[in-house]
Amino acid sequence: MPLPDGSFAALLLLVTGVSAVSGSVLPPTNVTLSCQDFKVTASWAHSRPQASFKVKLNSNIREGLHGNQTREHHYDLSHIFWAQNSCFMDICFVTVTAVEGDEESDGVDSNTLSFDDLETSLKRCRLGFPRVDVDAHDSGATVMFSHPVRYYKELKDKKLPKFKFNVSIDTEDQTQKRQFDATCNDEEDICKLDVTFPEGSKKCVKLRGWLKDRLGVGEIVFRETDRICAPLLTEIQKIILLVVLLLIFVLALAAIVAYFCFTSASSGSDMPDSLKFECTGQVIDVKQPLIPNPEPSEYLKVSVEKRNSKEPELTESISSCRENPEEDRAYGTDSSAGSLENDEAEGSGWEDHYDRRHQPLELDMGDGDMIEGYRG
Repeated sequence: MPLPDGSFAALLLLVTGVSAVSGSVLPPTNVTLSCQDFKVTASWAHSRPQASFKVKLNSNIREGLHGNQTREHHYDLSHIFWAQNSCFMDICFVTVTAVEGDEESDGVDSNTLSFDDLETSLKRCRLGFPRVDVDAHDSGATVMFSHPVRYYKELKDKKLPKFKFNVSIDTEDQTQKRQFDATCNDEEDICKLDVTFPEGSKKCVKLRGWLKDRLGVGEIVFRETDRICAPLLTEIQKIILLVVLLLIFVLALAAIVAYFCFTSASSGSDMPDSLKFECTGQVIDVKQPLIPNPEPSEYLKVSVEKRNSKEPELTESISSCRENPEEDRAYGTDSSAGSLENDEAEGSGWEDHYDRRHQPLELDMGDGDMIEGYRG
């Protein structure tokens, strides 16, 4: 049936308008979901700068876990990804839709991604090991690191209690390669494993790990570490360490000796000869007083000299007073000065005179001064 005049033109215009409306917003291209350790990012490309984009996170179990809109060509999903207990262990993907005004493009899905190594996703994410220490000893070494659940805040409260890991000995000789397996529970803050090395080889290791859920049906893989070796002291470090230890010993010994000398000098106790020390070329005994004996004063020297100069004069006066030799014999003395000096030197007979009666005598002190005295 032929169309009325102008009907064909109107129909053609309507079809063309509908096609223009449906194709006015182009969908994004190259939509990708990627990961680097705990960071998960969605990215895409689009040719129109005025467009904005709706981003929706989905999993193979549930759709629409998260939705948001941005004008950027990328979106960080890390905080949402790890907040959902089901997503990081499942297969996840994003759907991105371009928006211009009130119009939207068709949604485009990204690749799939999962941290569970047992899932069949296109992108499998792996985590890095916590810091690993290798403490060497004679027979081998102890490999230590923090439990990943304790070390990473993203893994806390994720119900991943068991961490299985293996330590392989990294040596150039393939015939001497060894591998040690161990399991670390979440009750342990530090995971440890003792390993042995072939004789003469460097103490270097590599580690891999798997964090498993309670049922054992899912696991997060920790990628293999680089070569980790036990620290070795260089010859210079050994010499420096020896010098420091020797200096500490000398200072401690000097402090002990100084303390002993101070306490001995304060208490006045005798001090062994081994603890006497030299100072400016002279041996000093700390128990001896440091103040020298004072010299006699000039007045004392003059008094002694005057007294010594008058002793002969006094002796002559005493001799001149002996008028009666019989009296001298009565007192048991000799009339000669020499006999008196001998008696004084020997000290004999003086004690007996104190019990006998004494006769007063007049003594000439010189210059006509007379005093009354006694003979001993």
